[in-house]
Amino acid sequence: MLLRESQFLELEGGAPLLMQNHFYLHKNATTAWKKTRIWTQLVLNREDTGSQSLDDEKKANALSAGVSNLNISNGNGHKPDRKAENYGLKIMQRPDRILRKDADRTFLTEPKRQLLITLLDSLKTLFNDYQQTMSYVSGILLLFFDAKTVFEMMFMLGRSPKYNMSGYWRSEAVAQGIDAYVLYEIIKQVNPALYAHLQKMNVLPDTFIQKWFGGLAVQVMPTQHLIDFWTQFFKHGFRYLFKFAIALLQALSPLLLSIHTDHKLYEVLRVERKSQFWTSIGIKQNDTTLTTVNDKVSTFFVKVLSDANSVGNLYNVDNIDFQREREKAFELYLRKRFLNAAQKVTWQGYVIESDDDEEDEFRECELCEDAYAEFYCEDCKVHICEECHAKQTGDHAAKHTVKSLDDTVNID
Repeated sequence: MLLRESQFLELEGGAPLLMQNHFYLHKNATTAWKKTRIWTQLVLNREDTGSQSLDDEKKANALSAGVSNLNISNGNGHKPDRKAENYGLKIMQRPDRILRKDADRTFLTEPKRQLLITLLDSLKTLFNDYQQTMSYVSGILLLFFDAKTVFEMMFMLGRSPKYNMSGYWRSEAVAQGIDAYVLYEIIKQVNPALYAHLQKMNVLPDTFIQKWFGGLAVQVMPTQHLIDFWTQFFKHGFRYLFKFAIALLQALSPLLLSIHTDHKLYEVLRVERKSQFWTSIGIKQNDTTLTTVNDKVSTFFVKVLSDANSVGNLYNVDNIDFQREREKAFELYLRKRFLNAAQKVTWQGYVIESDDDEEDEFRECELCEDAYAEFYCEDCKVHICEECHAKQTGDHAAKHTVKSLDDTVNID
């Protein structure tokens, strides 16, 4: 829907939501629009009704231009009512702090932030929980569909066993952590050397899989390929995420095996461009046939998406008994960690403390404020979570001296 507004890309082209766009939608909006028409059929089992009505498109364009008093006739000489102010939705006067923060980290302009806040508030009520990745997924859907359709699609993604996203879209995404280790067990079979290397370097799958599973790759995959990725996900469900992740790790394997520094490994696993991750499939930095970084990145993802469709030749994901494998992964990797976290984060709050008890060590990360701190940096003098430590957020660097806060884990 938003992509049909005449000034949307002018006003929102630099929004965090579109960090991986690289002007693709500026040049190919019509193509992207047509490719996404199948999504409602795949997710909602109904045909897309087509474009907005002329009046709706005029209203959207006027709102996009910042016109507060819409002077558009509805056909009978009367001006439209206040519904046009927020696309027919209530404006949340006192939005949840996290929703407000995530809306600000998704869109640049207030009308789009208000729209997203209202949608996210409805989804938080629906699922009785909220996770930041829901903001970006909803935001991408809003580019192509009206808010009601996005709500319905998010409902199906969260409630249908085919997609299994409600387990990922939790403030404590236990299901996502479990599935990360199911993936780890698969990699152990298909690429033992890579599994052993990541284990040796203490690279935990639940610290990098969130952007691929819960976030559906919005933050890490170029938009032109993200549309194809989502189409396959909508067709095949959560199993496709495993197929793609296997293909991705296989493609990255040569580069990962050559790196012996944990933060450098995370850069590759998050496909950060500074890691030159595309060299892992044989693309040279000075390759004259691929003149730009965008070309190299695109070539990489074309290969991974193709490999994901044929990954059954390597490992048959469709035949996995996921219930059994999830139970196995939980017992092998997570039972002790999760139980320890539950005892200290939740149960400890109900225990009467003596006067000489130390100050509660379970704090929010002081860099992102979105997760529990798992380390204390002696150099920065701040408490930080696993992700901020791996990403070297702010002034924090990998060479800093950090101490673990016992066995606390952030199970996001």
